[in-house]
Amino acid sequence: MLIFKSRRSVVRIRTQYLVWYQHEDGSWHRHYFDFCIDYANGRRSLYDIRNLAHVGSVIDVQERIRNQDLHKYAHDAFVWTEKQISKPAVYRATQILRARQMNNESNNRLMLQSLKELGGCARLGHVLQHARGVPHAHGHDAIWALIDRGLVAHDHYAACSSLLKLHSWVSLTEKVSDGNH
Repeated sequence: MLIFKSRRSVVRIRTQYLVWYQHEDGSWHRHYFDFCIDYANGRRSLYDIRNLAHVGSVIDVQERIRNQDLHKYAHDAFVWTEKQISKPAVYRATQILRARQMNNESNNRLMLQSLKELGGCARLGHVLQHARGVPHAHGHDAIWALIDRGLVAHDHYAACSSLLKLHSWVSLTEKVSDGNH
């Protein structure tokens, strides 16, 4: 749920979302999706959460629902496993939610300025050291707030599935260079 809550495009989260489908013998069965997610663009998606070793049966149920009445409930349905719900993905979501809660605009500005002064791309540890007067933990929260807003990126090919560490590269995004901040 943290991963969904951290996405700005998510406007509503419901759990244990009931969907009815017809079995091949003609009987009706119910299936509870773990999450029903409504997005700002009007799209609705249903998610089952399963261990990778146990996705087979739920994939069959989802296929039956897709072929019958999915359109009555949502636009699409997915199965998420430990591939999508990795430790780095949960860590990232947790840090973003914390940064929203702790939001300090002064620290955010100082961290953004620090990264600009370092040429727009630097290791996180250098950005934190360069931002004088911002305690390390507050600077870390500010970086996550800037990532959440799309002003700074964790400069890694698999950023969403990698931990952001002191030796990780962060960079300004096009939003900052276009002046849209």
